[in-house]
Amino acid sequence: MIYAQQSFGLDPAFGKQGMVVCDKTLLGDLVANSVYSMAVRADGSIVVATSDEHRQGGLLIALDKNGQPDGPSGHARYIHLEFEGHEFEEGVGVQELADGRLLFTAWLEGEGEALWVPGFAMVNADLSLDTSFGDQGFTVVPFDELRQARVASAAQAGARPAAQVGAVMGTAAHFVIPFVVNDEQTFVIRLLANGKLDTGYHGRGYQEIVYEGRECELPAATTLEDGRMLLAGRLTAGSQTLIVALTAQGEIDASFGKEGVALVDLPEARLLSIFQSPEHRLQVSGFLGNQGLLASLMPDGALDTQFNQGAPLYLRPDAARLRVERLETGLDGLICGVGQDHALNLVESKGVLTCHGLDGAPHPAFGPQGTLFVDKSFGFWDLKLQRGDKWLVAGSHSPSRAGLVCRYMHASR
Repeated sequence: MIYAQQSFGLDPAFGKQGMVVCDKTLLGDLVANSVYSMAVRADGSIVVATSDEHRQGGLLIALDKNGQPDGPSGHARYIHLEFEGHEFEEGVGVQELADGRLLFTAWLEGEGEALWVPGFAMVNADLSLDTSFGDQGFTVVPFDELRQARVASAAQAGARPAAQVGAVMGTAAHFVIPFVVNDEQTFVIRLLANGKLDTGYHGRGYQEIVYEGRECELPAATTLEDGRMLLAGRLTAGSQTLIVALTAQGEIDASFGKEGVALVDLPEARLLSIFQSPEHRLQVSGFLGNQGLLASLMPDGALDTQFNQGAPLYLRPDAARLRVERLETGLDGLICGVGQDHALNLVESKGVLTCHGLDGAPHPAFGPQGTLFVDKSFGFWDLKLQRGDKWLVAGSHSPSRAGLVCRYMHASR
């Protein structure tokens, strides 16, 4: 692949010199924690999901397309979401639905053996609470017998979430939401359109995903154009990496792989993200040991021989331990990823930006490894690619412990 000579850096037209820090300057009376997820609306405006610094509730914060606040007195508009009767832990996800509403996901403190449980809130496009959803806008799935529930992602069944692949046609009857428990088990919950748990789904509203009777950890998830969902990860006991396909109704899709499962030749890998390219390749990212991992797969899970001669790419950490948290493929054929390089001292941790061609060749603007390490104690969790070679990146700024949104761009020279 041949590239024009380019540089890559923060977009000065976004926020303040390319960055928006979610502190009191932005919010007025609150400081937000790490931003784990974003939704980009049709007009380019942005909604970010996080929590307040005291973890008393979730936050959805609105910014215009250039990262500027549009609320009163120069502050950003936001909604503070408190789950009554439940101790709040972290806001981890937001997805825009076809009608413009926003589905917010959170970790809540459970009871007894359930250290964390998933919670959901539905918010209207104007950032008001949709009280017709669940119990006055909120749904909590208790899972008293489970521990450390972690919501991975959500999709509106029967269609596709607008935040990932464009407009959603029609009105779905339910939502299908995968989540990982204690880094050991993967469950799928199904909510009715009104936010209530669909108890007609496997008799209790959720099912565990297993392979040959064994537990799976499947934290990577993506929704395909036909409404199906792919989950990627590993067998909890052992080294086998695998991909599982679900129908729009949340059932195992037996037409995929072998009875819904494709085994992947990436032993010991921990996958964190999966994304389907326009060429229907499956790009995956994560880590192996202390190295970041990128790989390209065929639709059946076999390694793509056109990518790095059929081998995965391992990215060496600059400090301690590199993880590629989120991956997307641009219309220009570039595989783009963000993550973090963890150090024992958070102030020394670095944000990670990585970019390669569909053949695995590193983009020259990202150095010989195709990876840039961003100083200033950044950590990146989410990525949305925008037209004009722009990357919208969400994460955190360790010294202030405030949420962060940045926009990077390629600039031809």
